[in-house]
Amino acid sequence: MGKQIFFLLKICFSIIAISCTYSSELPSNSPTATSVSPTPAPTFISLPTATPTPIPPTATPVPSTPTATPIKLNENQINTYIETGINYRRMEEFQKAIEEFDKILKLEPNHTGALVETGLTYTRMDEFQKAIEKFDQALSLEPNHPGILVEIGMTYTRMGEFQKALQEIGKALSLEPNHTGALVEIGITYSSMGEFQKAIEKFDQALSLEPNHPGAITEKQRALQSLNK
Repeated sequence: MGKQIFFLLKICFSIIAISCTYSSELPSNSPTATSVSPTPAPTFISLPTATPTPIPPTATPVPSTPTATPIKLNENQINTYIETGINYRRMEEFQKAIEEFDKILKLEPNHTGALVETGLTYTRMDEFQKAIEKFDQALSLEPNHPGILVEIGMTYTRMGEFQKALQEIGKALSLEPNHTGALVEIGITYSSMGEFQKAIEKFDQALSLEPNHPGAITEKQRALQSLNK
């Protein structure tokens, strides 16, 4: 009986020792319950606010200005103004003559005839520089017009610029060697220079082309009188 009790006590002590050994092998920080970590709050991405594109205002269409039709003179009107201006010049109403020619030039600034007639009127008024300007303008439109060159030469003769006169009239004769007016004018220029023999030669040349040319006849007589003095 005593041996049985001793054997039971030994078994109890063995069970208690095993239990203690198992408990000591468990980690001291092992949780007894599963802990649930908190769910992080969702992160929101802020999108940039779209800037509205401004709509340009609708342009108000500007009404087109109608193009004015330039006024042109007909040939009869031009001839009337020219003839009226020439008549005023003959009457020595020079300003009225210029006004008539200006009626053409205001509408047709490059009308050669009106420019030449205006230049001739300025010559009669002894406004030689204005005359040269008008002749030059006409010559720029018709560079090979011998008549315009003769008028320029005549004006230089009256201004006493004889070399320029001979040069311009010489250009006219190179374009038209038998231009009677150019021959008479160059003869007048030589007479003005006191070279009467050369003047008479030019007048004779003009008279061979037009025997009854009044200017050539008159100027030759004057040159002969001056030569015989």
